[in-house]
Amino acid sequence: MKRIKSLLVLIFLVSNFLQKNLFSQNCVPTGLNNSVITTPCTPICNDLTVQVPDLRSTTSYTVISIPYKPYAFTTAGATTDPTLYADDAYSNIFNLPFPFCFYGNVYTQAVVSSNGLVTFDVKKKNECPDPTQAAWLISSPLPHGGIAGCGSDNYPKLSIMGMFMDLDPRPESSPANRKIEWRVEGTSPCRRFVVSYYNVGLYEDYPCWPTDSSLATFQIVMTESTGVIDVHIDRKQICTNTSGQGRGILGIQGDIPNDNTQYLVVPGKDGNDPA
Repeated sequence: MKRIKSLLVLIFLVSNFLQKNLFSQNCVPTGLNNSVITTPCTPICNDLTVQVPDLRSTTSYTVISIPYKPYAFTTAGATTDPTLYADDAYSNIFNLPFPFCFYGNVYTQAVVSSNGLVTFDVKKKNECPDPTQAAWLISSPLPHGGIAGCGSDNYPKLSIMGMFMDLDPRPESSPANRKIEWRVEGTSPCRRFVVSYYNVGLYEDYPCWPTDSSLATFQIVMTESTGVIDVHIDRKQICTNTSGQGRGILGIQGDIPNDNTQYLVVPGKDGNDPA
């Protein structure tokens, strides 16, 4: 079990109460990134020099450490999809509360996987409409998959992998209070879209469950206008007796395999080990 203090979409850390986050981007083309602006004043005041923060474009991402301040993991008014309470399932296609920039393109719809990711490749729902068809096998590091159709290790392209692993929200592996939900908070143009996984177990987690240490709790947060992505991980379980041995990926990948440069993952947290 790992308790992790915060992330910008990507990270499995080894120590307790660590902080990480991933991915900065800027959807507003100001042309001022990383520039220095000096505004002249009359003799009765001083010049004011301001440096504009270098928010990356949607084609460039980086990992940044932030304080652990997650939003509520469960709320009364959030959206849930019964489709997700099966093994290896994609949610129904839904409209995002605001257009979101990702690797140079703007997306208005998304699909959530029961295995810990959000993808803008909404065709996956029609290609893999039934439970057991969503990708679950962590077989290769990023970039990987991205092709049409289903497949146990066909990772979806255009994905934010908050904690991509072989999760199982069914009663066999998860307690009755487990929940996968999403909601919008705040006011335009500074809203946030929050996708939360709460107390979700691993597939074939019988040797480890029902202890809390075998349940995953984390959330993906997408912010309007800036396009920043946060991931807050409260608990990442490790159960080496499961089929996937608790392996997982924290990262993002874009339009692969068309462009295999469009990905980012925390070094050593690419499914190589269950930590």
